[in-house]
Amino acid sequence: MTIVDDVKKIINHKGEYDEELDLALTSLDIRFEIDHSPTDEEFIEAVSLLLNYLLESQSHVLREEILYVLDDALLYHRFIGPSIDWDGLVAEFPSMNIDELIESLLVIGYAKNPKYLPLFESYLQHQNAVVRENAMIGIDVIKRQK
Repeated sequence: MTIVDDVKKIINHKGEYDEELDLALTSLDIRFEIDHSPTDEEFIEAVSLLLNYLLESQSHVLREEILYVLDDALLYHRFIGPSIDWDGLVAEFPSMNIDELIESLLVIGYAKNPKYLPLFESYLQHQNAVVRENAMIGIDVIKRQK
């Protein structure tokens, strides 16, 4: 089964967030960490599908879990971030709960797109210390890649 098939299996899961879906996301997370056999295109497709699934989900628990997986995918496969359109996720920032925002800032930072520098700068004055810290991390990651 390819990594894209794993993501499609998650997307096709019926019902609420449950142990089966949690296990599938955990397995995918581990696969992003240790499996280097898929092609760049397969990783990009898998992350893009997972991102679209996140954007369609109304479950905050599911969204947070997907964000953790996306975070690791970008951490372990640094080349894929710039190839994905993250604007849909950024557009969700104002409506996110604090936990989603905290994790989303890391994901967008690890995507390494300089166009998001003003976004990170706008969160440097946020009332939440972890949001400010993740904004600083995003700025640092983007600036270090230049």
